[in-house]
Amino acid sequence: MYAIVRHKSQGGYAQTPAIPSRVIGVIGAKGGVGTTTIACNLASELRQQTDQKVLLADLDPDGGNVAFLTGIECKYSILDAIGNIQRLDVNCWEAIVAAATDGLHVICSATLPGESRPELGSLRDVLAFTQPLYPWSVLDL
Repeated sequence: MYAIVRHKSQGGYAQTPAIPSRVIGVIGAKGGVGTTTIACNLASELRQQTDQKVLLADLDPDGGNVAFLTGIECKYSILDAIGNIQRLDVNCWEAIVAAATDGLHVICSATLPGESRPELGSLRDVLAFTQPLYPWSVLDL
């Protein structure tokens, strides 16, 4: 099985062996039940126990707390990835995503309560792009 991934240095698309990827969505029945804490701990443990690349995506539309709980400073957010979807390649993605000292990759939520939310189709495109890059993706929903 092969995946098509953009490599900017190659000037186009290249076939790379597909990484079997698993996506785990963590969602709570209501706010304040510990969903973000579980997502952060799950992603961290997956990274440590599997020694594979793990993406932790903060998709909380009301201003997520992943950056706060992980202690990672995110310069960019999922909205930056969506805004650059037409030119999104591995190099661009690596500039947008924040990396923890243990190798966990985090993409933060930028929306604050009352701000506009990203379109689902655009969000789906970004997640489809990241899927071949990470064996594990944990989505804080």
